[in-house]
Amino acid sequence: MAQPAYLETFVEGTYFIPTELSRILNNIKVLDDRCNQLSESLESSTAQLLNVPPQYQQPLEEAHVDIMLKMQTEQQMLSQLAEEKVQYAQQAYDMLEMH
Repeated sequence: MAQPAYLETFVEGTYFIPTELSRILNNIKVLDDRCNQLSESLESSTAQLLNVPPQYQQPLEEAHVDIMLKMQTEQQMLSQLAEEKVQYAQQAYDMLEMH
């Protein structure tokens, strides 16, 4: 009698996997889309920064500093989003490994 109970428990446990896994994959997709947008913005900021003429021995212009701060913020956001994607991937892996 232990076999059918185990099998029933296993089968009941697998019903939620597709929707939960789908949710995780959708979250990863959303994060990936945000990463792509941030990457494009970062590339644009890099191009802007490269177009600013260098200023040797002078304080940086405010526009130059603003671009650098924007780039730093975007890089931090990209790193955070990548960490979130890894966490979701780990959840998906754990879920699949459990079943």
